[in-house]
Amino acid sequence: MDNFTPQEKTEIQEEADKLIAEEMMLRELRKAYYLTQSEIAKNLVLEENNISKVEKQTDFLLSTLANYIERLGGKLKLVAEFPEKQTIIIQSLTDLNND
Repeated sequence: MDNFTPQEKTEIQEEADKLIAEEMMLRELRKAYYLTQSEIAKNLVLEENNISKVEKQTDFLLSTLANYIERLGGKLKLVAEFPEKQTIIIQSLTDLNND
Protein backbone atom coordinates (compact mmCIF):
# COMPACT_ATOMS: atom_id res chain seq x y z
CA MET A 1 0.00 0.00 0.00
CA ASP A 2 3.00 2.31 0.46
CA ASN A 3 3.37 2.72 -3.31
CA PHE A 4 -0.16 4.08 -3.80
CA THR A 5 -1.10 7.75 -3.86
CA PRO A 6 -3.41 9.05 -1.13
CA GLN A 7 -6.25 9.14 -3.68
CA GLU A 8 -5.60 5.51 -4.69
CA LYS A 9 -5.46 4.46 -1.04
CA THR A 10 -8.81 6.14 -0.44
CA GLU A 11 -10.33 4.41 -3.46
CA ILE A 12 -8.91 1.05 -2.37
CA GLN A 13 -10.29 1.50 1.16
CA GLU A 14 -13.70 2.51 -0.18
CA GLU A 15 -13.79 -0.59 -2.39
CA ALA A 16 -12.67 -2.78 0.52
CA ASP A 17 -15.41 -1.30 2.71
CA LYS A 18 -17.96 -1.94 -0.02
CA LEU A 19 -16.87 -5.57 -0.38
CA ILE A 20 -16.84 -6.07 3.36
CA ALA A 21 -20.40 -4.82 3.61
CA GLU A 22 -21.44 -7.62 1.27
CA GLU A 23 -21.41 -11.29 2.13
CA MET A 24 -18.04 -12.78 1.36
CA MET A 25 -15.86 -15.72 2.17
CA LEU A 26 -12.95 -15.33 4.59
CA ARG A 27 -10.41 -15.66 1.78
CA GLU A 28 -12.06 -12.81 -0.14
CA LEU A 29 -12.22 -10.72 3.02
CA ARG A 30 -8.50 -11.25 3.69
CA LYS A 31 -7.63 -10.31 0.12
CA ALA A 32 -9.79 -7.18 0.30
CA TYR A 33 -7.48 -6.03 3.08
CA TYR A 34 -4.37 -7.03 1.09
CA LEU A 35 -3.24 -9.46 3.77
CA THR A 36 -1.47 -12.75 3.21
CA GLN A 37 -2.18 -16.04 4.92
CA SER A 38 1.14 -15.61 6.71
CA GLU A 39 0.08 -12.26 8.13
CA ILE A 40 -3.19 -13.74 9.39
CA ALA A 41 -1.38 -16.73 10.91
CA LYS A 42 0.88 -14.48 13.01
CA ASN A 43 -1.99 -13.56 15.36
CA LEU A 44 -3.85 -16.84 15.31
CA VAL A 45 -2.97 -19.99 17.15
CA LEU A 46 -2.68 -21.72 13.78
CA GLU A 47 0.23 -22.51 11.52
CA GLU A 48 0.32 -20.66 8.21
CA ASN A 49 -0.50 -23.82 6.26
CA ASN A 50 -3.76 -24.15 8.22
CA ILE A 51 -5.10 -20.72 7.22
CA SER A 52 -6.22 -22.10 3.85
CA LYS A 53 -8.16 -24.82 5.67
CA VAL A 54 -9.83 -22.26 7.92
CA GLU A 55 -10.79 -20.14 4.93
CA LYS A 56 -12.46 -23.14 3.27
CA GLN A 57 -14.26 -24.43 6.36
CA THR A 58 -17.96 -23.95 6.83
CA ASP A 59 -17.98 -25.10 10.46
CA PHE A 60 -15.39 -23.91 12.98
CA LEU A 61 -15.07 -22.37 16.42
CA LEU A 62 -16.43 -18.86 16.87
CA SER A 63 -13.20 -17.98 18.67
CA THR A 64 -11.24 -18.86 15.52
CA LEU A 65 -13.52 -16.68 13.41
CA ALA A 66 -13.36 -13.84 15.95
CA ASN A 67 -9.55 -14.01 15.99
CA TYR A 68 -9.44 -14.04 12.19
CA ILE A 69 -11.69 -10.98 11.94
CA GLU A 70 -9.71 -9.18 14.66
CA ARG A 71 -6.50 -9.78 12.68
CA LEU A 72 -8.18 -7.92 9.82
CA GLY A 73 -8.83 -5.04 12.20
CA GLY A 74 -12.50 -5.79 12.74
CA LYS A 75 -14.71 -7.09 15.47
CA LEU A 76 -17.04 -10.05 15.04
CA LYS A 77 -20.65 -9.55 16.09
CA LEU A 78 -23.05 -12.43 16.30
CA VAL A 79 -26.62 -11.49 15.43
CA ALA A 80 -29.66 -13.62 16.18
CA GLU A 81 -32.71 -12.88 14.05
CA PHE A 82 -36.11 -14.24 14.98
CA PRO A 83 -39.29 -14.10 12.93
CA GLU A 84 -41.53 -11.27 14.13
CA LYS A 85 -39.20 -10.54 17.05
CA GLN A 86 -36.40 -8.14 17.83
CA THR A 87 -32.93 -8.80 16.40
CA ILE A 88 -30.46 -9.59 19.19
CA ILE A 89 -26.71 -8.97 19.09
CA ILE A 90 -24.91 -11.58 21.18
CA GLN A 91 -22.45 -9.65 23.36
CA SER A 92 -20.37 -12.49 24.81
CA LEU A 93 -17.96 -12.83 21.83
CA THR A 94 -15.38 -10.69 23.60
CA ASP A 95 -14.96 -13.48 26.15
CA LEU A 96 -14.35 -16.27 23.61
CA ASN A 97 -10.59 -16.27 24.10
CA ASN A 98 -10.91 -16.48 27.87
CA ASP A 99 -12.81 -19.79 27.96
